[in-house]
Amino acid sequence: MAKSSKGSQYERDTCKQLSLWWTQDFEEPRDDIFWRTSQSGGRATTRAKRNVSTAYSQGDITFIDPIGSPFIDTCLLELKRGYTKDIEVLNFVDKVKGEPILVKWWTKGEKEREESGRKWTMIIFRRDRHKSCVMISSSMVKEIEMFYDTYPYNYIKVKRIPTTFKIFLLTDFLEHVHPEFFTREN
Repeated sequence: MAKSSKGSQYERDTCKQLSLWWTQDFEEPRDDIFWRTSQSGGRATTRAKRNVSTAYSQGDITFIDPIGSPFIDTCLLELKRGYTKDIEVLNFVDKVKGEPILVKWWTKGEKEREESGRKWTMIIFRRDRHKSCVMISSSMVKEIEMFYDTYPYNYIKVKRIPTTFKIFLLTDFLEHVHPEFFTREN
């Protein structure tokens, strides 16, 4: 399977997974709440160059049913698939040239998040033959801790000036963070 088709399938599968998580309390959970943005956010980027905004088109995932808007209003979602050899924890310490790939993804996601006016960036990624992970800011983790009084995950903390983010298994995140966190009054 070509790399681009792997990424497209991963995006479709993740959209369904997030939709089922979002509607988990429904009598019949649904897999059609979230879907891929046009050109994986490329349409928004192209229009932004002409100073034209495009609602809900930044990032890789948007909602197609308005019940998903609280999540997308709050989080800019970027998805990455592959990069198995590029994601190594020691790159944060001993990489000779350039930034580690996770920092590059985070920097791009934060730029798009700011442009879209959303509160948080979420990078969901999966290396070949591994489980999906989610990368979120420490400030988001703090709010989750305050909301739930705990945050019992195994995680990797990456402190990279000017930001700090944490990486969790996506299944742990979806199991412990209920959609109500995103629909509450801030």
